Amino acid sequence: MTDEQINLLPGRSSGATFVRNGMMYIYGGIVSRSALSTKFTSIAVSDQDGSLIYSDVPQANPIPMAYSQAVMLPDNNRLLMFGGYTNNLTLYTNKLLVYEYRFDQQTWREAPVLPHNNQTFPVNRKEFTATLGSDGKVYIAGGFNLVSAFSGAGMFIMGDLWSYDPATGQFVDLSQPLLPNYMIGHSAIALPDSKIIFIMGTMGYHSRTAHPQNPLELCNSSLIYDIGANKWSKQSLQGDKVPWLREGVSTILGPDNSTIYIFGGIRNVGSYFYNSLADFAILDTATWTWCSTDSILGVPPTARYEANGALLNNRYFVLANGRIETFWYNDVYMLDLAPENKSPAWVQNVKDPIPNSDAASDSNILSGSTIAGIVIGTVFGAILLGFILWNYWSALYTYFIWDPRTGEPLWTEVSHLLSKAVLGGLFVAFLAFLIHQVVTSPISTITLSTSASKVSVPDIRFCFDGWTQGSIGCQTDTGTIEDCATAGYLRRLNMTKHRPFFIDGQVNITSCFLFTAPDSFQLGDPKHRQFNTGAVGDDNGYRLQFLFYGVATKSSNPNGTISQISRVHVSLYPRGRNPNLAYYFGDTTQQLSQSDIQVWLNGERNDLQTSNTYSLELGAYSSIIYQLQDHLYLQNTGWNNIGFAPTYNSVPEVTTAYRPGISTPVRVESFAKNILDIYPSTYSKVTLREQKIYTILSAIGSAGGLFSLLITLDAFLFGVRPRSPWGMIHRLVPGSARDSLLAGLRKQFGFLTSTIPFINPVRANLLSEKQQMTHAIFPSEGQTSTYGEKYQTAKENALQLENAQIQDQLNELQKRVQLMELMFKSYYISDELFANLDSAVRQHKKYTFGNDNRPMNHEKYLRERSIDEPATYTSAHIIKHINPPPANRDDNSALADDHSLPNVSSGIQLHDRRMLVEERTHLVDKY
Repeated sequence: MTDEQINLLPGRSSGATFVRNGMMYIYGGIVSRSALSTKFTSIAVSDQDGSLIYSDVPQANPIPMAYSQAVMLPDNNRLLMFGGYTNNLTLYTNKLLVYEYRFDQQTWREAPVLPHNNQTFPVNRKEFTATLGSDGKVYIAGGFNLVSAFSGAGMFIMGDLWSYDPATGQFVDLSQPLLPNYMIGHSAIALPDSKIIFIMGTMGYHSRTAHPQNPLELCNSSLIYDIGANKWSKQSLQGDKVPWLREGVSTILGPDNSTIYIFGGIRNVGSYFYNSLADFAILDTATWTWCSTDSILGVPPTARYEANGALLNNRYFVLANGRIETFWYNDVYMLDLAPENKSPAWVQNVKDPIPNSDAASDSNILSGSTIAGIVIGTVFGAILLGFILWNYWSALYTYFIWDPRTGEPLWTEVSHLLSKAVLGGLFVAFLAFLIHQVVTSPISTITLSTSASKVSVPDIRFCFDGWTQGSIGCQTDTGTIEDCATAGYLRRLNMTKHRPFFIDGQVNITSCFLFTAPDSFQLGDPKHRQFNTGAVGDDNGYRLQFLFYGVATKSSNPNGTISQISRVHVSLYPRGRNPNLAYYFGDTTQQLSQSDIQVWLNGERNDLQTSNTYSLELGAYSSIIYQLQDHLYLQNTGWNNIGFAPTYNSVPEVTTAYRPGISTPVRVESFAKNILDIYPSTYSKVTLREQKIYTILSAIGSAGGLFSLLITLDAFLFGVRPRSPWGMIHRLVPGSARDSLLAGLRKQFGFLTSTIPFINPVRANLLSEKQQMTHAIFPSEGQTSTYGEKYQTAKENALQLENAQIQDQLNELQKRVQLMELMFKSYYISDELFANLDSAVRQHKKYTFGNDNRPMNHEKYLRERSIDEPATYTSAHIIKHINPPPANRDDNSALADDHSLPNVSSGIQLHDRRMLVEERTHLVDKY
């Protein structure tokens, strides 16, 4: 079934349904506003892929009919149509209407009928049943007496039972005293055991002169007629889910010839009778139990009654058409009832193959490639996480979890840990809230308006309702258009392709016209007309005026007023998005998808086009103002969650306002029976732009603000922890990149001293081993030997030569420097760069010096030194060979290769200790 065929299907209800050669046939029925139809159509289900196949059935002498009952005879050629009503009131006699259609002749005619006992016929009726029995006869039961209704005798509900023999045309009255004296809106199904079950509808022993009530009753019983015994019986129905009693249901007998499937209908609730239902019920006649419908998947049909239902291919329950109040459906639903289907599902308007349940269930199972991708991604993520934890666990643990400061009691760090857990949980909850906001962010629309001297005009459709020979004239206030049709602005639409429906109009729209002006045609702002320097022909004025001519339908009331029946329905469309151009003329430049056109067609068939559509009363002078605008809709992409450079779909739109005119007799009788002015509401270019209220960028800003607030609160409660000047890039780079970072530290800072502040003590023996462990500060390689072994003799000589007071001052100074380093390290300074500098110096020493911390060519080194310098080392010598002089401290290349310490006197050692303090202080200052 193609989209074109679905669009051409009329929305209808109350048609006669039968099955022939695996095809569902529908004849007649009611279309919009109780109009009778002669449409004869068929729907089949393809054996190959389950798609629907639609076709029209050829026929001659069709008769408009509704509420008829169709019976296909076993010869598969002769179709009988019983009862119902037609447009010809003379046909409503005391004889039930019976017509026949022969497929080999493709024509309709009256079927032969004979009265019961040569005297009486069943009266014509609707909402009854006609069922082919196992004996080849048709059994007619109940219904609404149309003869009494149309003769003015009032409503009359039938409770009789008749048989009709197709071979002879003989009617036989089988009514019995025990039969319920009314049945209406019920269903009848012939069972294989020569019995007919009557179910749903309204049945009882109450008044026959008014429509019976069925308020909130459950269908817990049915009537059984035994054809062979000509006997009625009542059958109780049980089950955990007993459906409501209702009329106008669609009922079929399932493939097992035992299960009955029922959908839809209407039931009476209080004073409101037309309560449409979308319930689906299943009755097992083997156990007379209502079955559960919870296993049925898919989207069921919408609520409806008087729809057409049939079983096709001994597998598919096909449901078509139906209505609710004044809304008629033209859709088709299918339910696969095959036993191998573990989970049957409803499908609407099938155009593609229906996958079986196994395939559907398999589709929910991940493919092998998908599983492999998930496994590989999981393994890779686990390896990466393990690598990070293995290499940086200590740093992560110290940074985020446990980092006690030296000298503080345990309770302070425990309190800090609890505080971080609370603040961290608060931050994580806030992040989850922000993510939810971004994902579910509402969209706001801002309006951007730019003044313009001229604006374009929309496309306009005019539909004449109840007119004959309708025509349109158009003009502008400057006279630039004299005839719309001649100018090519007005085109007639093909009503055989699609005919709009308006619920407040006549049965059929007689004609429709579409006004489309070229892009160059624009209306100008009258305020700017006096400043117009262009040609006169460029000024199209500020309004369009349409005049409507033809023969209108009207009626005069007894009080002398005129009741206006004819109308003109006006619809306005934005330029570039006109479904009439796309559907009637195949214009592919319109910004409309096939889905958009289907929605438009469905709205047109059921009068759902509420925006920009107006009805002009006959004899009125009306006005419509419009505003063309460009609406930028956010695309449904992840990028638009970021909040930067969003992507849009640009959709042209039009907004309108209508000022209805008052119908006057003078205007009704004039030549132009309607006048309509159309002009812009503003002379500006309007753009509506959507934007998300919450985006990732706004979430980052909010998260950053809260994070800063929490960090400030943590610092306020527990003080500031030292922060490293190095970032993640410095810490995580591997190999040569990290070596280059260490080499830079060594070249820029490593020449100042061989001991690194905050990493190595000022003097090797200044701190005990326990104190070193507490402060994580240890002597450098060779620091003990340099100051312990090489200068032991010099130390003894120094103690003899130097003043004890000077030594005490130097010792005190060293202690003060060491104390300063410890305090800074614990509370103010991150020692990460110092630690990396220490690592760089260590690596450089291993490369430049031997294991005894002397230069590789020590003998040559000493010879060169003995030639240039005296045998007794002076303070200047110590400064020159241990640390570079202040003037040359930036000469990295000259001083980086000379760190050997010869034996010196105690005086030199004292001087060197003083210089050592200066060097360490200078290095700290340089950092």
